[in-house]
Amino acid sequence: MKKFIIRLSIFLGIFLLVDKMFYPILMISPNKEVDRRLEEVIKGNINKDIVILGSSRGARDILAKQMEEDLGISCYNLSYLGSDVVFHEFILKSLLKFNKKPKLLILTIDDSVQFMKKSPLTFRYERLYPLIKYKYIHEELCNRNQKNKLLSDIFVLHKLNRYNFRFRKKHFSRLDSIKPNGSMPIRFQSKGREWNFVKNHVYNKEWESDERVKSFQNIQRICKEENIPLLIVSPPNFRDVNTLFQKRVKELCLPNVSQYWANPSIFDSVSDRKYFHDENHLVLRGSKIFTRKLSSFIRNESDILPVLQ
Repeated sequence: MKKFIIRLSIFLGIFLLVDKMFYPILMISPNKEVDRRLEEVIKGNINKDIVILGSSRGARDILAKQMEEDLGISCYNLSYLGSDVVFHEFILKSLLKFNKKPKLLILTIDDSVQFMKKSPLTFRYERLYPLIKYKYIHEELCNRNQKNKLLSDIFVLHKLNRYNFRFRKKHFSRLDSIKPNGSMPIRFQSKGREWNFVKNHVYNKEWESDERVKSFQNIQRICKEENIPLLIVSPPNFRDVNTLFQKRVKELCLPNVSQYWANPSIFDSVSDRKYFHDENHLVLRGSKIFTRKLSSFIRNESDILPVLQ
C-alpha cells in the first residue's frame, strides 16, 4: 500500500508538472487571433457612442465608419458572423461590464431564423476559447457548461480546447476581413449557386427557441434598465419583408424600442442583384446606400436624436 501511494504521488507530481508546461499556450492564444474585438471589449477599450450588435447581416451591411461620419459621433460594430441572439446578449453584457454604456444600441435581426430552434446561427464559443486565460471568459464558459470549474481551476489542460492548439498566426480571408471600426463589408457577389428574388411570408411561433426569444427580450430589458435607446434593424434581403415575422418581432418589442425594416426598394430596382452578395447580404456598394439610409433614419428619429446630441 505504501509503495502504491508513493507511485501515485510520483505520477500525480509528474502529471501536474507536465500540465503546467501548457500554461504558455493558454497565455499566447489571444495573440494568434485576427479578430480581437471581444478581447478589446473585456479590456474596456470599446467606449463608443453607437454600438452595433448582430450576425453577418450586421457585420456586412452596416458600415460603422460611414455611420460615424454621417452622424458625427463614434460608432463600432460588434456583429459576429453566424452568431445568434443569445451570443448578442452575452456581448452586450460584456460591453456594459467593462466599458461605458453607448448612447445608442443597434441590434440587427435575421428574418425568420432569428428565433428558430433549427437555425444556422449559434453561440460563437470559438470566439471565447482563445481568451480563456481571462477570468471573465473562463467563468462564462463554466457557467455555460463548456468547462468544469473545479477541474479547470486545477488543470491547465482542462482549460484548453483545440482552438488553443492552432499555433499559426491567423490571417483574414476575402470573407472575414474586419475594418478598424469592426464592420466586415464584402465586395464581391457569391458565385456557384442560383439565388432569385422571392416572396417569403411564412412564420410559425412553434418553430421558436424559448432561449432565443428570452435573450431578445433580455437585451431590451437591459437597455431599458440602463436607459440606452435600442434600435432594431432588419437590413434588406433579396426578397420581400416577411410580414408575419415582422408582426412577431413587434409583439416581442417593448413600446420604447424603435424599429427600422428595410427592403430592396431602397435601391434602384426592387430586384437589382448588383447590390447583393447573396440573398441575405449586401455587397459594399449596397452597404454604403443602406448605411446612409439608416443614418438618415437615426438623424430624424425623434426618440433617438436628442440622446445623441
